[in-house]
Amino acid sequence: MPVCEADPWRVQYFETIPCPADVMIPTEDCDAWNWNPRANWIYDKLQVALSQGLHCGPHGVVPERFPVFSKPIVNLKGMGVASGALISLADYESHYTPGHFWTEMLTGEHVSTDCAIVKGEMRWWRHTTGNPFGPNGLFDYWIVHAGSRLYGSLLSLVVVSIVAYIPYGLRYAQLGVIQIHPELEEAAAIAGARQPRTFIRVVLPLLIPALISCWLFVFLLAVRAVSLMLLLAGPDSQVVAVTLFDFWNNGQVGELAALGCVWTAIMTVFCVAFLVVARRYQLPIG
Repeated sequence: MPVCEADPWRVQYFETIPCPADVMIPTEDCDAWNWNPRANWIYDKLQVALSQGLHCGPHGVVPERFPVFSKPIVNLKGMGVASGALISLADYESHYTPGHFWTEMLTGEHVSTDCAIVKGEMRWWRHTTGNPFGPNGLFDYWIVHAGSRLYGSLLSLVVVSIVAYIPYGLRYAQLGVIQIHPELEEAAAIAGARQPRTFIRVVLPLLIPALISCWLFVFLLAVRAVSLMLLLAGPDSQVVAVTLFDFWNNGQVGELAALGCVWTAIMTVFCVAFLVVARRYQLPIG
């Protein structure tokens, strides 16, 4: 096939894309270096950084300010090898490495775009976003946005949470509705109130305690869910459960303990509120 891919599992990204048979598209940097020598300048990351007006320079030139990010100038086999953040002058001096350069630390979402252009026409593209691996400027994994950007978005977490916890919400709402006697609606109808007005002025005020209790209960269930969040969370949808897991996985024990204590205090407040509302209006707790 025209797209030359060494890893079989990645062929799925290209096999349905029409491409001229006489066009060879490399996905490995070493192949791209050999097949397109006139474009090899793109692998000189120091020149790329300079062309973008970034504060940067090779090792040996002392940065004017810190922190900076250090990485190889040219490295086709594992471009992030020996990369990392340098937070101070002492850190920079202790990590001096020939063939490396430093550049200012960039913030925000890290998006990587691969594209194939044939005679000036875009034929294929894919976007990936990096999930940060701690505060050192490296990435734990990449999310491939193949088509829709629903996966990894906050909307995907909302949709899945609704599907997973709607039975609990319906249960509480049902109990609240059962406690409202039909005679109240009949009396409102006799008084001349239409159904929408009856619902707003009679039914809804009586349902509010059950709905508040329902919301608190579902909220307490949802915030402790980890498995669903780990599967669907992305750079734009970092929930507390995933953040705690990342802190633990990255060995950031101090941050983990601090966020855990704060989150425990917040959850305690919600638990107390749930118990107060449930007992005040004689609603089931479990």
